[in-house]
Order: sequence, then C-alpha cells, then structure tokens
Amino acid sequence: MAEFAHRDASEELQRYLRDVADHVSQTSERVDPVLLAPTLVGAIYGMNFDNIPELHWIFGYPFAISLMAAISGGIYIAFKRHNCL
Repeated sequence: MAEFAHRDASEELQRYLRDVADHVSQTSERVDPVLLAPTLVGAIYGMNFDNIPELHWIFGYPFAISLMAAISGGIYIAFKRHNCL
C-alpha cells in the first residue's frame, strides 16, 4: 500500500517530504545530546537511594533542578556558539 501511495505522489510532493524528513532527522540529532544532562541527573536522583546526602538537605531538590538547568543551558550555549543549533 505504501508503494502505491509513493507512486501516485507527485515529484514535488516527494521532494518536499524528503526535505521534511531531513529536517526532522537533523533536529532529532541536535536535541538528543542536550537532553542527556537532565535525564542523567534525574535518573540518579530517581533511584531512591537513602545514601545520597542531598536527600536529607532542604535544598537538595532545588539544587538538582538547578544543576539540570545549568548543565542544559551550558550545553545549549556551547551548541549555539558552534552553530550546531
């Protein structure tokens, strides 16, 4: 069925869809590394270990959120400076 739809699509539509697919691929490649930092920090804090000192600190949660924001912001700025975004 996909072959049938592909054959009936005009040359212009096929070119447009290839362009859209290329943009989606590029965006995905650029966003994935930026999401690594908050995912990593969130995963560590989500393990529910009682030995993490910050868990018994009143500012532990805000510190973790701030750390994720700072790391993500730093990566974003670095990517912007190198024209990766």
